[in-house]
Amino acid sequence: MIGMVMAGGRGSRMAASAAAATAAKNDGSLPESSPHAADRAAWGEKLLLPVVSSAASDAGAPKPVVSHVIDVLLGSDQIDTVVAVVSQSNAPLTRRMLWDKYHNSGNDADGDDHDDDGGSSRSSNDRSIRIVDSAGAGYSDDLGSAMRHVLQNRYRGIHSGVFVVSGDMPLLDRGVIASVSARYARGAWTSIVTSREYAGLWGMSLEYEVVVDGTVCCYTGVSLVDPVVMKPDAHDAVPQRHAIVDDHRIAFTLNTVQDYDRLAQHMRRSGIAMP
Repeated sequence: MIGMVMAGGRGSRMAASAAAATAAKNDGSLPESSPHAADRAAWGEKLLLPVVSSAASDAGAPKPVVSHVIDVLLGSDQIDTVVAVVSQSNAPLTRRMLWDKYHNSGNDADGDDHDDDGGSSRSSNDRSIRIVDSAGAGYSDDLGSAMRHVLQNRYRGIHSGVFVVSGDMPLLDRGVIASVSARYARGAWTSIVTSREYAGLWGMSLEYEVVVDGTVCCYTGVSLVDPVVMKPDAHDAVPQRHAIVDDHRIAFTLNTVQDYDRLAQHMRRSGIAMP
């Protein structure tokens, strides 16, 4: 499969909550329960927030959350090619970091790795990714244009579909990628959702709810897509599917400063110190 990381958002909810937490701390109305919320008002771009992996196989020094997501994809047996969708206007520092750390100029996005037979040839030590610049016009528009780019260039793994993931998933690991990717269906767009009840157990307030088989669910930011549905003649009739996966590794995302504090608390309970 192709692993597509959506990394071009503005992070407006994070910025707003950081400003609110700082204001509350400064006026004395908010007790300082952790060192993170109010002291990180100048975070800048959300996807550069430092996290430490909870997976024993990937534990180590802190890294930007988007790097954690990309590294997990690069280490997954299910993923042949990793594509990061970025926006120069919304997240220039994130784009620069990804370009400097992961982009291989000898393996540029020019179609030189077309794979018509669906085979995988990415070596285990290949740390390069493809970078697709988006207009930053919104998640749906950016995802649609990136999917059409992938379809046009036929990157390795395209015949097994595209595993779309948000760049702000600090608990993502190879195990959940393996289990979720098994839900891929040809000719369809499968959105992975979590039940609202499960999200509430983690204190998450996720956006964009949908009712699936009588259960109120929230979108996780993970989708399994057959790129053929993005062809111009098929776009108006994209078969939509939903799969409920109640798993904190994909349900937990960093949308607000409070989410970052919850992550720190979760890590401390696991014996891992956050930066």
